[in-house]
Amino acid sequence: MKHHRDALKTAIELGAVPAAINALVSIAEELIERDETSRAADILALVLCYPMNREARQLAECLYDDLETTECPRVLEDARARAETMTLDDLALEIIGEMAEEE
Repeated sequence: MKHHRDALKTAIELGAVPAAINALVSIAEELIERDETSRAADILALVLCYPMNREARQLAECLYDDLETTECPRVLEDARARAETMTLDDLALEIIGEMAEEE
């Protein structure tokens, strides 16, 4: 997961939005594998508001669709509401901070 955090941090510093989105989708995927689905929903709800390459979009949509079948609807509603109030930079900095605390 550190690799994805570093990629996200670099992408944000360089203003490379596509790379930041790719890193966030990868982080969301790993969070789902770790059963941290609520946080993954937060990430996916926001990144799906942004343009991205086809591969990243397909993965993000697939992951989010899977969460729709397994998560409480309230979790997804909260994630979508949160996505309306945050920017990509806000979310990225939050994720970078959280992942740094885990080390």
